[in-house]
Amino acid sequence: GNPNMWVNSQSDHLSVTNTLFYGAYIQLRPGANNVSNTIIKDCVFLEGHGDGIKTSSSDITGCKNFLLTNNIWISHIRDAVDTTGYFQSSIVDGDVFYNGKVSAFDLKSHPKSEDDKDEDYLNKDVTIKNCKFYESQNAIVCTTEDRSDVMTDPAVAAQYCVQEIY
Repeated sequence: GNPNMWVNSQSDHLSVTNTLFYGAYIQLRPGANNVSNTIIKDCVFLEGHGDGIKTSSSDITGCKNFLLTNNIWISHIRDAVDTTGYFQSSIVDGDVFYNGKVSAFDLKSHPKSEDDKDEDYLNKDVTIKNCKFYESQNAIVCTTEDRSDVMTDPAVAAQYCVQEIY
C-alpha cells in the first residue's frame, strides 16, 4: 500500500538530492514548522496520490529560502507543489512538470485569523524560471482563500494576496 507521507521534516537546512518519490498522498512536507534554507535538487516525484510537496498541513506555517532545482514532477492527482502556509524568498529553477491533475504549482495564501495577517505569512518574492509545464490542468496558480472572513475589506485583501511572483 501507499503511505500518507514519505518525508515530514520540521528542520531548517533540509537537503534532498537524487531521490525518487513514488506514490503517497503527500510525498514531501518540508514546512510544518516555519523552516528555512531547504534544497530539493535532481529528484523525481512520480504519481502522487495528492501533492508532491506540501509546505504545510493546514496552518499558517511554511517555508523561506527554498530552492527547487532540476526536479521532475509526473502525474499528481492534486498539485505537484502546494504552498499551503507560505513560500517566501524562494526559487524554482529548471523543474519539469507533467500531467498535473489540478495544478503544477499552487501558491496559496489563506489567513485564518487576524493574527495571520502578517507579512511574515505571505507568499511573496518567489522566482519561477527555466521551468517547463506539459499537459497539466493549470501550470501556476495563485490562490488567496478567506474561509474565516478576515479579509473582508478589499484594501486588506489586496495587501495579503499572493504577490511578488517573478
